[in-house]
Order: sequence, then structure tokens, then C-alpha cells
Amino acid sequence: MKMVERVNELESELKQVRKVNRSLFSSYETSKAERQAAFLRIAELKDELREKEPARKRQSPLKSAYAAQ
Repeated sequence: MKMVERVNELESELKQVRKVNRSLFSSYETSKAERQAAFLRIAELKDELREKEPARKRQSPLKSAYAAQ
């Protein structure tokens, strides 16, 4: 009888672990989607800035450093 009780306890624990695992995985997926959306937005903002910036003003940091000397 003790074996059956122990099996039931373990099954109950397993259910709880699976529930927590699902919750954590859901949070992970949400965070991942939010991060991807943020990176996409950053890329869009960079593109917008590049479009607004005149071509003659575009200089790499290295070129800017040489121009300042």
C-alpha cells in the first residue's frame, strides 16, 4: 500500500512540475517575442535615421575621427 501512496505522491509532484514548466515556457516565449519585436523596431528606427540623414554627412566613426584631426 505504501508503494501506491508513493506513486500517487510522485504523480502529483510531476503534475505540479509540468504546470510550472508550462508557465515558465510561456513566459520565455513571451519574452522572446518581445525581444524580437524590440530588435525589429530598433532596425526600423535605424533605417528611418539613415533615410533622413543626407548622404554627404554619412561618415563612419573612423572617418569622423580623421576629419576632426
